[in-house]
Amino acid sequence: MPLSHLLLCLSIAATLLPVRAPWPWLSLLIMAVTAGLVHGQLTIVAMVPVAALAALAWMAIEARHRPRRESVLMLLMLVIGFALALHLLPGFLNPTYLATTSDARPPTLKYLNFDKGVAGMLMLAVLASQQRRRSEGPASSPSPACRASPCGPPSPRPSPRRSSCPGCSP
Repeated sequence: MPLSHLLLCLSIAATLLPVRAPWPWLSLLIMAVTAGLVHGQLTIVAMVPVAALAALAWMAIEARHRPRRESVLMLLMLVIGFALALHLLPGFLNPTYLATTSDARPPTLKYLNFDKGVAGMLMLAVLASQQRRRSEGPASSPSPACRASPCGPPSPRPSPRRSSCPGCSP
């Protein structure tokens, strides 16, 4: 297995680590793409869809409190991922290997697809961050309205609205 594909597999496994920071999977992805460029499995042209997917994934992870924006970004990621899965975007030189079967059948060609792996890994990274955010619950992150302004004027008696808002409660 080429080094770039091994690093990509490690990057996929790192997305499932119980760590909020994206540095484990992101650093392994950068090493995988660099190894692919050095070993001739990727061309410079392949950097455009990889960078676009990575940017969309980063923006989707950062769009925590904006579900519409997050949905649009994920939809764009799916479109680019679908184009990569169909090999419509150039720049990926996927290595082949032979899978030998019995003597009755001819050998079958198999490909190690880097483009499909990158698309799947970045989508998995976004979904894993969404799942971590949901498992933490709403108490760990205030709503966008609470971050922008306080939840109404201060009053001497506590209001239910104020006590339900973790970002604005005293």
